[in-house]
Amino acid sequence: MDKMKRHLVWWGAGILVAVAAIAWWMLRPAGIPEGFAASNGRIESHRSGYCH
Repeated sequence: MDKMKRHLVWWGAGILVAVAAIAWWMLRPAGIPEGFAASNGRIESHRSGYCH
């Protein structure tokens, strides 16, 4: 393969990746549906003086 064809293949692959990324970004879900519980992923606790 000569240099021109090799560059053309790389440009084509780059364009395909860009189109796939844009399609994924535009078609992804909007987020969590209304009424669904969400959190920041942190578990918090308070110490108490109660022991068994």
